[in-house]
Amino acid sequence: MLAAVKAAFIIEAARQSAIVSGARIRPSATAFEQGLQQRHAEEQDDPWIWHDDVLDGNLKLEKKSWQSKATDHAILGKFYPTYVQGCHHWNVLFWPQISFLSQEVRRRVQALPDEVSLAKRAELRVFAKKLAFLTCADVLDPRNGTEYSAPVLQLWEQLASAPATSLDVPEMTSFFQERKQDINAIGACMSWTEALTCDLGYSAELMAGNMQSSAKCWNTLQRPKSYHEPSEIVTVDLTGISETYLACQEHPLTSDFIQRMCPYHGHVPEGKYGRQYWGEAPEKGSVEYADIMKCNRKLGIPDADYPKEDLLGGPDGFLKTYDHVGF
Repeated sequence: MLAAVKAAFIIEAARQSAIVSGARIRPSATAFEQGLQQRHAEEQDDPWIWHDDVLDGNLKLEKKSWQSKATDHAILGKFYPTYVQGCHHWNVLFWPQISFLSQEVRRRVQALPDEVSLAKRAELRVFAKKLAFLTCADVLDPRNGTEYSAPVLQLWEQLASAPATSLDVPEMTSFFQERKQDINAIGACMSWTEALTCDLGYSAELMAGNMQSSAKCWNTLQRPKSYHEPSEIVTVDLTGISETYLACQEHPLTSDFIQRMCPYHGHVPEGKYGRQYWGEAPEKGSVEYADIMKCNRKLGIPDADYPKEDLLGGPDGFLKTYDHVGF
């Protein structure tokens, strides 16, 4: 008994000594809170981070009379794991659409002056919205294996041959009009693609390297097995899919890139909607950081009113048709 008491005394004395010397094993509650406050202040000062007014405008749900902001946040928190996993799968599965179309937006943005008029910005946003639809409408895949590949290739070649100053998107031909009921995009996908079009375009151009973005090249690939319902995307076997993309780009689509990009490339502050990880932002002051910020300024991102797609539904519905985006 005496030995136990003596041991306890020694342990307590050592603990007190560590506290006095500043050698705490874990920070005090006050120090921890101060750390959080400092991190929050740094995020507030970093224009890369989007805050409540923007996020609550863009990551919005269908508004009903009984639904509050707190309800929205709770639903988003619950939906988060599926959103992240779906983001990982979707980027790999539909990288040809993401890569080619984000670079077409990027080409137009780069042709504009640093200071963009409100009228020109509105035109640019319409263009980006239409290309987000073309990206997120899964059937509009140029790869071989479906009846859509040849018509989509023609559409992409028209986009690529247009001058960078053109913000016109080719009209849907009779082929697409006859299949209108089968061509739709999920609102959440469109919102994500519009919001991150600068981020995606920058990385897609880097991956292309010396192999310029080519509609014809993507058309030579075989479309992998896909899914019938959006919820099934996480069940698709992704083995070997990204390796096929090296036929059309110099550098590989890596899991590290997907991890950094999903779910929001670090634009959302840690802890938002009760979730800590929102992707990894590029280092402040890096070429990537500066390039994306410059592109976003031309598009007017971040903005609580752009993009404005319902995340899980809304007056326009869960799925968007090409009428919704003005084709």
